[in-house]
Amino acid sequence: MGIAIRNAILACAVTLVLAATSFPVAALSAKDILGQWCGERSNPNWTNVEFTETRLIVTRLPGKSVKSFKIRSYDYSDDLVTVHYTAGDDEGGGTPGNSRQFRVEYGHFSSDGTSMNQEPNEAGGRYRFNRCGS
Repeated sequence: MGIAIRNAILACAVTLVLAATSFPVAALSAKDILGQWCGERSNPNWTNVEFTETRLIVTRLPGKSVKSFKIRSYDYSDDLVTVHYTAGDDEGGGTPGNSRQFRVEYGHFSSDGTSMNQEPNEAGGRYRFNRCGS
């Protein structure tokens, strides 16, 4: 009888471990990226960024020049947030009809939500950001 109980307990334990590890990781969402992010001084293009539902606001440091771009959409996956935005004529100063569409990916979000990386792209390498005030 002792062996049967031990085997039943072992079977339950294995079932619990399998159940706990088989659930998919939740995809990233707006709460993971919206808000203000401060770039690290070691970034070659030192910037702070703010994400709203409709705008990407970039502050270049140390001079604090600010540019605001229209966000077309966000795409969320398990480990990346892709931001699709427009720069050009509707952003002030561009040539009418000459707006350009861009995308940038952010990943490596920390489990506590206080840091992320801008992933490498044709414009540059990987840049680290931390929630401003964190």
